[in-house]
Amino acid sequence: MFETHARAVRGSPFDSDKGLLALDFVSQRFHAEWFYINQGIELAPGETSSRMLLIDDPHELKALLSSRTTGAWIQEIYLVTPGDVNKTGSWAIDLLIEISEISSGSNVSSSDFIYRTDSRDGKCFSKKTDGIWENLPSKTIYRRNLQDLSPGEPSIGAIL
Repeated sequence: MFETHARAVRGSPFDSDKGLLALDFVSQRFHAEWFYINQGIELAPGETSSRMLLIDDPHELKALLSSRTTGAWIQEIYLVTPGDVNKTGSWAIDLLIEISEISSGSNVSSSDFIYRTDSRDGKCFSKKTDGIWENLPSKTIYRRNLQDLSPGEPSIGAIL
């Protein structure tokens, strides 16, 4: 969960969405994985830019991936992990290649995730493995395509 103090909140200095707030800083309450998303946006016909989104919940990322927004698309997603998750002892950021979801019942919030990245090891887990849950049937909810998509096309990573 990202959080900030009231003094860090201010109006956006950019000509952007009304009501959009600029934050001088945020903090993360828990040592857990989060996602750094590079989102392409179409400003006007033939004029594009990008913005970065920070999402700390894989269910929110799943909702973003399943939404279809005209003039916005996902360019890249990075997985940011603390050392105990990525097994290096230090925070790391890696290009996300695939997410698989393992649901342990009808409760959506009881899902666990397996992340495949471009790092040496290439695999991270949303919780400690126990030899059981990570071997249950899974559903791929995101896979990075290697083609370069233009505005108006579906996001590079899509719910499968």
